[in-house]
Amino acid sequence: MARAALALISPLLLLGCSSDLSGDWYGNCAFSDASYGYSGALAISVANGRGQRLDGALTLDMFNDRSFAGDMTGLRSDSYVEMEATVTGGEAATYFFDLTGELQDDGSLEGTCVFSETEQGGAGLTGEVVLEQP
Repeated sequence: MARAALALISPLLLLGCSSDLSGDWYGNCAFSDASYGYSGALAISVANGRGQRLDGALTLDMFNDRSFAGDMTGLRSDSYVEMEATVTGGEAATYFFDLTGELQDDGSLEGTCVFSETEQGGAGLTGEVVLEQP
């Protein structure tokens, strides 16, 4: 009986000890391709940031004055974080945004961001991202 109780409590303790990612995160995606470098201001509002599942909203303001927004979902395992969103801008087209990264000792999140036409990648931009909470 004691082992069964310990087996149930241990995962809960691990989730409770992890830092809460809830709140607003701001940063920049430094996109690059073969010829040019682009920058996109990124704002992510994490509504549910405790435990393994992440939910919230994402806004990406691109270098060419275009803005994209959508609902974000994600997963988290210790310091590793994955987020994705289907975003729309001023036209009817839909785009996909993916972010993978690691939580750093200073509380920031550093990783890779991808902005593409399809979920499978397709034509798009890949870059490095750093997010911080104010």
